[in-house]
Amino acid sequence: MSRLKRAVLDPEPLPALTDLEPEGYACLAEVPGARRFTGEQVRRWVLQRGITDWESMTDLSRELQEALSQHWRIRKGAIEKSHVSKDGTVGITTRLEDGEIVESVSIPEGQRRTLCLSSQVGCAVKCTFCASGLEGLIRNLSPGEII
Repeated sequence: MSRLKRAVLDPEPLPALTDLEPEGYACLAEVPGARRFTGEQVRRWVLQRGITDWESMTDLSRELQEALSQHWRIRKGAIEKSHVSKDGTVGITTRLEDGEIVESVSIPEGQRRTLCLSSQVGCAVKCTFCASGLEGLIRNLSPGEII
């Protein structure tokens, strides 16, 4: 399906929790049934534990999970594949919620590694070792997509 068709058919998604600054999670206390510490609970589940569904947040009541899910979404990306080159470079491609794919690369340099993390879908640089530049620059990633 083309990007244009997806944009027309898909309704505007709820805001993503991972796009919040860490201190921004405090706004979750405004959701009916939440308490002042709810934001910190949710932030730990999402950013520290990597939880991608409300039901896994076992210290929140079912009612609060449902209320939060009506206002916020938990962004989900999926690793499509990873590969290791002869020189030790590791590439990981990730499919985003909108179907776009980004690649991140870990490049060995002696005792260290350089990480190339995608901040955009596509790339104008077109490095030969990276799939991100194959279609050119498409759009910037949100902070939550980079996380």
